[in-house]
Amino acid sequence: METPQVSVRRGMPEFSELIVACRHHLLLAALLGLVVSTTFAAIAWQTTDAPYEAMSLVRVRQHQDHVLTQLTSRADDAAFVRAQEQLVLSPQVLAAALSHEQLAALSPQVPRHEGVDWLREKLRVDIQSGAEVLSISARHTSAETCKTLSSAVTLAYLDELTNRSTADRRLRQAKLEEAARQADRKLDELWGTLNAIAGKV
Repeated sequence: METPQVSVRRGMPEFSELIVACRHHLLLAALLGLVVSTTFAAIAWQTTDAPYEAMSLVRVRQHQDHVLTQLTSRADDAAFVRAQEQLVLSPQVLAAALSHEQLAALSPQVPRHEGVDWLREKLRVDIQSGAEVLSISARHTSAETCKTLSSAVTLAYLDELTNRSTADRRLRQAKLEEAARQADRKLDELWGTLNAIAGKV
C-alpha cells in the first residue's frame, strides 16, 4: 500500500522569521532598504510639488468712528468683522479678482467655466478675534502665481468694500436730505399756521 504524499505549502513568512533572515544577511538587508527608500523618496519628490503661500493683511476696524452717539452695537460690529471672511470669498469679489489685469497672464491656468471655484480652493481667509486683522492667503506651486492671486483678491475685496461703503453713505445721505426736506415742509406749515393766527388777532 502506497503512502499518500501530502504537499505542504509555505505561507507568508512571519515578522520574527524576517528578523532572523535579516540578521544573517545584514548587509544585503541594509542595501535593499536603502535602494527601496531612495526609490520611494525620488518618486515622491518628482510627483509632489512644494506649495508656496502668499499672504496679504488688511486691517478691519471693529469699532467705527462716530461723531455724537454710536449708531451700532458691539454685536453689530462683531458681526461686521465676521462677515468680512464671507465677503472675500463671495462670487462678486472672486469674479472681480479674476477679471483683474494682474491675472490676465494666468488665464491659461484658470478653468473657463469654474474660475470662481478654482480660485476659492486656492484661498484661505482668517481673522483673529479682537485682532482686527484680516489675512488673505493664496497657495500655489508657483511663488509668483500665489503672490498674484493674493494681491488680486485683496484689491478686489477693497474695491468691493469701498463700493459698499460709498453706496451706504449715499443711501444715508439721501435719507438725511429727505428728512431735512420733510422738516422744512413741516416748518413752513407751522409758520403758515402761526401767521394765520397772528393775522386774526
